[in-house]
Amino acid sequence: MPTMDRLRTLRRETALSVVILLGAVLSLGALVFGPRPGMLVEDEEEYLNGAVHLVRSGVHSRAPIEVVDPPPDAYREPGVAATIALAWRLGGVELPSSEPELLAAAGNPVRTVHVLVIAITAAAAGLAARTLGARPAIAAAVVLFVVSSPALRHWAVLAMAEPMTAMLLTIGALASLRAFTSGGGWTWMWAAALAFGTAPLWRAATIVVLPLVALLPAARRELSLRRRVAAAMLLLIVAILPASAWSLRNAVALGHFQMSDRNGMVMLARAELDSQIGQEGLAPALLEFAPLHALRQLRTSRYPTSRLAHFSWTGDGNYWTRAGRQWFDAIEVTGDPLAANARMARVAVRRFLEAPADHLVATVATTWRGAFAERAPPWVFPLDDVAIVVVAAFLSLANGALLWRSARSRDLRPWLLMAPSIVFFAFHALATEGLPRFAAPLLPVAWTGALCALDPRCGRRSAPASRGHEILPP
Repeated sequence: MPTMDRLRTLRRETALSVVILLGAVLSLGALVFGPRPGMLVEDEEEYLNGAVHLVRSGVHSRAPIEVVDPPPDAYREPGVAATIALAWRLGGVELPSSEPELLAAAGNPVRTVHVLVIAITAAAAGLAARTLGARPAIAAAVVLFVVSSPALRHWAVLAMAEPMTAMLLTIGALASLRAFTSGGGWTWMWAAALAFGTAPLWRAATIVVLPLVALLPAARRELSLRRRVAAAMLLLIVAILPASAWSLRNAVALGHFQMSDRNGMVMLARAELDSQIGQEGLAPALLEFAPLHALRQLRTSRYPTSRLAHFSWTGDGNYWTRAGRQWFDAIEVTGDPLAANARMARVAVRRFLEAPADHLVATVATTWRGAFAERAPPWVFPLDDVAIVVVAAFLSLANGALLWRSARSRDLRPWLLMAPSIVFFAFHALATEGLPRFAAPLLPVAWTGALCALDPRCGRRSAPASRGHEILPP
């Protein structure tokens, strides 16, 4: 029989969980009616053009929608365009024929899809918290913070890849965690392989986490080494199938077995950033990449010759425009975007290896920049830039504390949950300019770890996993 203290504790946790979950539902409902920009922003136009062409002619292309017979391309990954095209078909949406109609047609279908996506993401994050041993109230708080994330809500009203990428990475991380804590459940292993495997169709860079699925059979201790190796290879094959299928499409249609024709330019921009930081020093980059307006102003006054923010296509420009000009020149010479992309990637890698010290220093700047993925809610204005710094510090320190606590107590669960995020973030810090939005898909796992760090039971071997899932034996 439970004691009175236990019953009182259970009632408090249940009441708190109900309140937090109600807030999560209200936050999710507000997302449906939340405002969006009155114009297409970021990469929306290219994704929406692709959706129109998929519905109209079955061709993946970013060509303007006025083009009746568009040429196939691989400029963007297919996931966003295919999702919107499917939503349009299912909803009977009339295809737009101009940019204003494109904006109107994107609104409700994108919101509907992304509300469902964020709800699934939040549920997966809450289940991950319980698997780490968190109390129900902490798990409910994770759900609330995920659906209330200003960054995720910002991307959810746009036709962008961030929400779906966040969902797939969160589900993959949860499935990996559950596979290990259940002693190697095959269902969870396949779920991890499928979630991680389909993520590159929305964000090609997620391909870097695919090797992690090969580690999952290690939990099947009753299997021989040969069987575990065979299972690892099979899981890895399943995980790489979606990206391989899209690359094969590009090989047939465009002559190159590649995911997209933009990664080389992104890597070249990083090589140019390495060079620029090597010339100007680390301090201007840290000031410029900080969200605090005062620090950016300080960069302008203290380092007036720095050209980090000089986005000009004439003259010297900055690291991004210089890389862009080289990319356009390579396309003009070769007449083949994918061939130019491969060439830019090789040039970038060679420059990384030629100046490793510059690359290492620049990695400090890109790590610092990527840490500010979360945004500030509108109600904190005019202290929004301060709020971004405070939240970034909390997420970084709390997740670090949880990992340190789990390492000391030999509890692998937090490391298993965060391994894909660590690999994905490290890749962007090392190979790209580290834009904050590159790390936005990692926010659900980041909030899960940060809030679980507040629960003393998380990250300790004595903390019970959720029912039916035992902690790894020593």
